[in-house]
Amino acid sequence: MSKLDELFKAEKKPERDSDRVEVIDNLVSQWEFREALRELDKVKLVPNIFLGLRVIIRGIFSTVREITKEGKLGEEIRKTLVGYVEQLIPIANGITNLRLKALAFADISMAFYLLNENLKSDLALKTALNIATEIGDDDILVEIVKNLIDHGILTKATYAMKLVRNRKKLDVVLSQLSVMFYTSGEKDKADAILQHIESPFHRATAVYYMASFESSRDPEKALQLLDMAFRIVDEIPNPLLKFEMFLKLSELKHTITGEESIKSGFSGLQ
Repeated sequence: MSKLDELFKAEKKPERDSDRVEVIDNLVSQWEFREALRELDKVKLVPNIFLGLRVIIRGIFSTVREITKEGKLGEEIRKTLVGYVEQLIPIANGITNLRLKALAFADISMAFYLLNENLKSDLALKTALNIATEIGDDDILVEIVKNLIDHGILTKATYAMKLVRNRKKLDVVLSQLSVMFYTSGEKDKADAILQHIESPFHRATAVYYMASFESSRDPEKALQLLDMAFRIVDEIPNPLLKFEMFLKLSELKHTITGEESIKSGFSGLQ
């Protein structure tokens, strides 16, 4: 074959799943969701089906946000995007790995929510939570909660939190998320998440990192946060954890004010 023939030969269609997922990604970046869905139908392996589905969902997230920001999300466009999400439901139902299936329906729920399809969103979320609960997988439940919070869907996240049996695992994630939102300037979200942390230790830990973040930017605000954290410390039932957190808070306060790092009034281990 000559170089000229090589240059103009027909483009070879993707044969491997990984190639098809890459094609899906490229199509989604150009908002070619119909073609992306057709390509997803050709994917065979379950992990790649899930990956392709998630690529499409995240593309829809991005599209909704961009169009909404420009004030161009009219009813016709909204219905078209809703139709694309609906086409993902049978694909998600075909995922045999229950962990991935639960995450797929959680993603679909979030897409419906962003498109103001609350009933469909609730049904998809219920499916995701039922699957995760059925297999007794707290990791999946926590991941669903995290994704809901990441997308600002706090009301549905609150409902999902109630199903997590391992509260410590959930509280760790909530603590990290509250600090993340605080440091990114979304303080209302940070405060809302903080209220859902059951463990006073993890709640105090979150406030400590918020105060640490503010220590060089706004020392007065940092001290206000430390005062809040000291009050939370009194709720910690474990004496060792209570003392550990008290020391961290005292050292940070000392760094900011130069005062003694240990309060004489602390009751200590009992």
